Amino acid sequence: MPNIVKEEVDALTAKISVTITPVDYSPKLNSELAKYRKEAHIKGFRKGKTPLSFIKKMYGTAILGDVINNLLQKSVTDYLKDEELNILGQPIPADDQEEIEFDIKNLGDFEFKFDIGLAPEFEVQGIGTENSYTRMAIEVPQAEIDEQFLNLRKRNPIRNSVDENIESDDILTLNAEELTEEGGEIKENGWACTFTVLVNRMGSEAMIEEVKEKKKGDKITFDIYEIEKDTTEEHVKKYLLQVEEGDADREIGRWFEATISDVVRAEPAELNEEFFEKAFGDKEVNNEEEAQELIRQDIQKFYDSQSENVLYKDIRDRLMAENDLSLPDDFLKRWLVFSNEGMTLDAVEKEYDAFSENLRWSLVRSSLIKQFEVEVTEEEILEGFKDNVRQYFGGGQGNEFIVLNTANRLMADQEQVDRMYQELMTNKLFKNIREQVAVEDKAISKEDFDKELERLRSEMMDQQTQAIDESASEEVEGASTSNPEEATEEEITEDVG
Repeated sequence: MPNIVKEEVDALTAKISVTITPVDYSPKLNSELAKYRKEAHIKGFRKGKTPLSFIKKMYGTAILGDVINNLLQKSVTDYLKDEELNILGQPIPADDQEEIEFDIKNLGDFEFKFDIGLAPEFEVQGIGTENSYTRMAIEVPQAEIDEQFLNLRKRNPIRNSVDENIESDDILTLNAEELTEEGGEIKENGWACTFTVLVNRMGSEAMIEEVKEKKKGDKITFDIYEIEKDTTEEHVKKYLLQVEEGDADREIGRWFEATISDVVRAEPAELNEEFFEKAFGDKEVNNEEEAQELIRQDIQKFYDSQSENVLYKDIRDRLMAENDLSLPDDFLKRWLVFSNEGMTLDAVEKEYDAFSENLRWSLVRSSLIKQFEVEVTEEEILEGFKDNVRQYFGGGQGNEFIVLNTANRLMADQEQVDRMYQELMTNKLFKNIREQVAVEDKAISKEDFDKELERLRSEMMDQQTQAIDESASEEVEGASTSNPEEATEEEITEDVG
């Protein structure tokens, strides 16, 4: 086995020297040469009969390099694992590393020197009942409950015909006849059609205002291609003119006169059993009071979730302040340049503060995950997907067959699985932290809470100027943990606002 010697430079950096002798690599080298000789197809020689000296001459140096590099990588990896060194990033070549040239004709010892960065040893401070936090408890405004209840009624409307007072949300049925020209007479044997149009989707504000002064039975004149906003010639011919394939070549003018044959208005649903069943599914709702209470609870859950996110940010900020960890800064800057093609030291210097802050939080987070023994199982990830799908169907159970099939498809997407894993891990971690610290609720109005969210958004925008992606800090910290997934950073305040 190669000989590895570790030399401590300071508390957070060290050097390791790896010496590989012919005794270490010769057996593998000879095996690879023999394997290549057996499998090589070389012109002038039968397969497997190429002289070994020829193989060495042609390919020996390249094979030697591969053998040494593979042995070096395995040796360093095994050493770091056996010594239980909590490193940051990966070993990088030392500044005094001499250039090594492989030569199959001149076998000898090879020495490799690496610098390594070490994670600081620490116990997380700031977790205990003596640490108190204030959680904003938002009061749900009655006006918001009323608005959502009315919207539910509007989504399940009663449609009635009205004779007068056309309004913006009304639907008109138009019996249209082709004109000879703009302002002309009804064209003899001209085109006729019947179609519906939503008043507030009509082509111009002037046309909308004109129609709102009309009533059922009145007439209007219009350009058929401009009666609706943002439409196409194909749409007009298919859905308004209703031109069939046999009439595709018929010439039809643009101008029409139409009688408003019907005006349909959508009124909010009546408060009856049918409405409550459509609006709330299998939830037990029988009257307006129960409906509004259910709406209030749903809104409260949303506000509570936002409030928890703000609390989590406060906890994170406090933990970062109380655990001001030292890092091997010089090593990490070199590592970032070495491991990112095109990265310069000047670029790293500009963004290093943001990078190091993310890395410090990753170290604190990983320590807490181990302290609380937080785990996320595959079954929990599946249930997380199922809950999300149910929420998509409005929070009810939905069709459980569809829910399960959709969740299983998401389980096959590793990126989605990783995202759900981190979401569940974060939720579990902060649930554990929350149980260890003191949290007091403070009532706050929706308006004041919105102001607080705006302030936090402004702070976050100021802080998010780093060009180095946060994943870099996750990668560097991930090398220091036994479970790489634990090291992935998740933005605590992702859902704020």
